[in-house]
Amino acid sequence: MLLIAGVLAFYLAWNLGANDVANSMATSVGSKAITLGQALTIAALLEFSGALLFGQTVSQKLATGVIDIRQFAAMPHEFVLGMLAVLLSAGLWMNLATLLGLPVSSSHAVVGAIAGFGAISLGLAAVNWASLEVISIAWVLTPVVSGTIAAIFYAVSAKLPEAIPFAKLQVLSACTVAFAHGSNDVGNAIAPFAAILQVIKTGMIPTDALPIPLWVLAIGGLGMVGGLAVWGKNVILRVGEQLVTIEPRGGFCAELATAIAVLAATFGGLPVSTSHALVGAVVGIGLVQGDVQWEKLTPIVLTWVATIPVAVGLSAGIYWGLVQVF
Repeated sequence: MLLIAGVLAFYLAWNLGANDVANSMATSVGSKAITLGQALTIAALLEFSGALLFGQTVSQKLATGVIDIRQFAAMPHEFVLGMLAVLLSAGLWMNLATLLGLPVSSSHAVVGAIAGFGAISLGLAAVNWASLEVISIAWVLTPVVSGTIAAIFYAVSAKLPEAIPFAKLQVLSACTVAFAHGSNDVGNAIAPFAAILQVIKTGMIPTDALPIPLWVLAIGGLGMVGGLAVWGKNVILRVGEQLVTIEPRGGFCAELATAIAVLAATFGGLPVSTSHALVGAVVGIGLVQGDVQWEKLTPIVLTWVATIPVAVGLSAGIYWGLVQVF
């Protein structure tokens, strides 16, 4: 069972890398500040570092805060099956979105999937609605905050030298947003796996602080980097080259604003969407420029909206099937 969970966690991290990590590199590649190969190198180093150094807080929130796991104290086996359903359902949805070139939120997918299996297993009372309310507010605020910061940075930076200085600065901002992404979004992939590991090791539900071993964080980090390298191009092109015309100054402002918003959420233990933050930042700059491809934004927003109900339904269905089999 642990081996299956590990494979599914790597699969989700792989798809997260192909989609969410690709988002974090999209503006740098789109503005031609860095090449795709350089983006892969930056992501490999900084995503992995962020995951190892700061990935534990968000992982613990996801594993123990979305549902009242104390209600599973007498049924640890069902809890393990539920977390397996989370990994598989979120991974499948991220995979589909990546094939379509749509940037979706792994945070939405995982939170929705956890709520889905909890609700079908023990009813709606098993869902921690207060925690979900806080997470949902963070989801709404993140693109607004990043968009506002990016717009302010962009307007102020108009008075500064352009071209070469900002092209060089964007390498730094790309590193910053990659680190921020790794610190927050790695939890989406490895939190369910860490919870499964703890149950298998102790035979008990992790009602206290969930330990996240470094090797578990490493699985998430490696999976994200691998997914970006193999499948990330479609999402990079969608956000970095089609949504708004991005040049180095705009890319720098978008990435710095995204990193600030995501890191603030990470230190607060909130799982947020780097995809939302970056798209919000890009749109904020586009509004200042008067250049937003709204027709390209519509399918992205619709995919965001669809993610939660799809994840809830997939997870509930897969969990029901696993219970029948195991």
